Amino acid sequence: MRHRVLVAQEDAASRRGVHRLLTAAGYKVSSAANGIDALDIASGLTEEEIALLVTDVDLPLMSGLELAERLREDRPHLKILFLCNCQEEEEPELLRKPFTSAELLVSVARVLNGHAELALTS
Repeated sequence: MRHRVLVAQEDAASRRGVHRLLTAAGYKVSSAANGIDALDIASGLTEEEIALLVTDVDLPLMSGLELAERLREDRPHLKILFLCNCQEEEEPELLRKPFTSAELLVSVARVLNGHAELALTS
């Protein structure tokens, strides 16, 4: 079964790049420029249809953290991978930008396969 990934990234070029990379790797991908658009996309899909949310921490209109919380209200088993420009000490919860294609694909596979639950606590 091909997993569906919902990508929420403000930067259009980055969003297109992630979309193309994940699609080429065999994932079904839906993309949104902000949290509100991501919620709209998710509202048309069942809980089982979205396996993973890949989101920027900083999104317009709604943070990636709030987006993740809202999606998990109806999808408690939704896996999440946060993307961040942050420079804090190394933590496994985030995929820091800039990242390589290989780093993104490895992180997505790890989260989907349950080897890491990448989540950010506030």
